[in-house]
Amino acid sequence: GTLSYVRVEYAGFVFGEDNELNGITFGGCGSDTQLSFLESYGGQDDGMEFFGGSADLDHGIVVGTGDDSLDYDQGYDGTIQFFLSIQNGAAGEDNCIEASSGGTNPATSAIISNYSCIGATGGGQNGFRMNTDAGGTISNSFIVGVDALGLRLQGNETLGRIIATPPTLVFQQNILFGPGGDRYALQPPDEGSTITADDLTAITAALDAAFADTDPMVTLP
Repeated sequence: GTLSYVRVEYAGFVFGEDNELNGITFGGCGSDTQLSFLESYGGQDDGMEFFGGSADLDHGIVVGTGDDSLDYDQGYDGTIQFFLSIQNGAAGEDNCIEASSGGTNPATSAIISNYSCIGATGGGQNGFRMNTDAGGTISNSFIVGVDALGLRLQGNETLGRIIATPPTLVFQQNILFGPGGDRYALQPPDEGSTITADDLTAITAALDAAFADTDPMVTLP
């Protein structure tokens, strides 16, 4: 099917802990699904979330959502480009991007390009959070003005993908400017972690090469 030139506003509802509705949810949509020019505004939970599938999205906007602007997991491997997240600093607002997988699901391997993450102060938001076996590529994108972490990487699998041969989690030609907290947080599990101090050094070097500390000259909300 096709979804284009659609604006969803003030959507979503919290049923209970860890049980909410998103602005727009894609459940296992295949590569023939056409998604273009979509907006989610002022929702209660994630702006847009992909549960698996391979649907591509171009030209998306999420503004002032209650949780993550863009969330994908359960093996999602589509392509997303020309996407804008604008955070408003509301309590509970979390990440511009959260990517995860794990369990019996395949790793996520989405290709993200031309993504703009514009943060706000007051809510403790992060830029990109990659956790529990998140793979894929993020390129030609920027993070600016988030008041917590710029890039949060969690789990042995996720961290290991950056230094694998060849890498299966790739960042290239991005900008990370002015986070209120650390530029990167590398968080492997403490118990039984296979990520060494040398690995963390190599991962940080790869991220430094992929995220320039350059002002993108964006006026923050």
